[in-house]
Amino acid sequence: MFLSKYKNGVYYIYYYDSKGKRRSKSTKEKIKAKAYKILNEFQKSYEQDSENTLTTISLEHFKIKFLAYSETINSISHTKAIHSTLNGIHAYFGNILLADLTKGKVQSYTRT
Repeated sequence: MFLSKYKNGVYYIYYYDSKGKRRSKSTKEKIKAKAYKILNEFQKSYEQDSENTLTTISLEHFKIKFLAYSETINSISHTKAIHSTLNGIHAYFGNILLADLTKGKVQSYTRT
């Protein structure tokens, strides 16, 4: 994220959206210090928005999607092994959100 000054003297904020496309937004300011204040405010709100747009999925949903993907890149026997592992994890934790699956929880599962 950065500022750039157009020929008309107005500063613009350049940033990348969630899809990786470069975008620009006018600060409507010709004074660099004011434009930087607007950039800082925009950056804070952009970071908060991007944190809020993260989607959380359940273990069951992940299992279904990942197995479908695995079938396209792995052998049948490897996909079956992944399926068995994911079924064991699902049986141990239940249908929890992936965001709730911490390192400590995974370690407790591997110790059983």
